[in-house]
Amino acid sequence: MKILIVGAETALGKAVMYFCPARGCKGIVSASDFINDDKNEEYVMSVKPDCIIYCASYKNIDTSEEERQKAFKVNFEGVKNAAEVAEKVDAKFIYVSTDFVFDGAAGVKLKTMSPVFPVNIYGESKLAGEKVCLEKCSKTFIVRTSRLYGKGEDNYISRVLSQMKQGRSIKAPYDRLASPTYVKDLAVLLLEMAQSEKYGVYHGVNEGYCSLYEMALEIKRLCGYAVSVLPVKGASIASREAEPTRCVLDTSCLDGKFRHLPPWKDALMRYLEDEGELL
Repeated sequence: MKILIVGAETALGKAVMYFCPARGCKGIVSASDFINDDKNEEYVMSVKPDCIIYCASYKNIDTSEEERQKAFKVNFEGVKNAAEVAEKVDAKFIYVSTDFVFDGAAGVKLKTMSPVFPVNIYGESKLAGEKVCLEKCSKTFIVRTSRLYGKGEDNYISRVLSQMKQGRSIKAPYDRLASPTYVKDLAVLLLEMAQSEKYGVYHGVNEGYCSLYEMALEIKRLCGYAVSVLPVKGASIASREAEPTRCVLDTSCLDGKFRHLPPWKDALMRYLEDEGELL
């Protein structure tokens, strides 16, 4: 099976490429970002992929309001162009979306059919991408994930580790709940989907959920840093954009179709081990 990976330079894209051989797949780094539609069809026809996985994403939450055009180019225009080509070549299409399509105000686990209401430009652009790929490609998977992290990219864990190494205390929101997700675990799920025909909208996150405060405490415990971790309200953390407070994705959509991802604490430990950060 040939899989064309858009955004292969991202941590998630690299993880998908890494696991392709073990799944009997040939991962192909896309030569096109699909933001411009010139010769996209010609290029994809030359590759003849069985599936296109769209890992690219504009996700700088703090600046996307200022760069709305850029956010929609990557998260909507590129998706639209890639999904249209996938339909033309009869390929499957997998779009990696986000929990930020929700506002997180409901205080319950969010199902795939829960009402969507993004509170920032990032969420709006990703939701627009969801809608357009469902319109353009009949063999579409949408996979919403949450607080994705992996090797080689800036993320909440890397920022916490940097502060801990400097001996600085950590101020972490106790009211921001989500299911942090390791790219290696999500990549395996995406490849399972690519080899199936169970199209639809899914939530793909490591099982369980935590606040950013709880996550920082777990990092401290696993790595053994002697620093203070202080619980604060999320609203007290300076940010240019609104951010949903409680985005806990319900993963029952995977039941009987795909394997659930491992618990978030297990994933965090493996990531820290890969990074050489464990005691």
